[in-house]
Amino acid sequence: MPMLIPFIAVLVLMLLAYAVIRTPADVIMYDITPSKHRGMASSIANLIGASFGVLGAVVGAILFDLNPGLPFWVVRFFLPSYYTRCLRITDRGRRAVSRYSENSH
Repeated sequence: MPMLIPFIAVLVLMLLAYAVIRTPADVIMYDITPSKHRGMASSIANLIGASFGVLGAVVGAILFDLNPGLPFWVVRFFLPSYYTRCLRITDRGRRAVSRYSENSH
């Protein structure tokens, strides 16, 4: 029970991060994917997201069995690099969309 509050805090943080990065990723995907492949691209993106969600839960459970605070320390260590990577991906996507729109006219 003492780990419930940190668990909820990390869960909310993960869901917020997912919401922040997923929306621009969807927009970029729909902008650069031909209309006949959008459904497949969206399905693959959702499958990858769900797979990593399950993988994160399993790895978190294993780390928790080793030490109850370990999953939180691991998240604290990897979170800054994750945000940096997401910002770089979003920036690359914006540049790709701008190049695509310039070439389409």
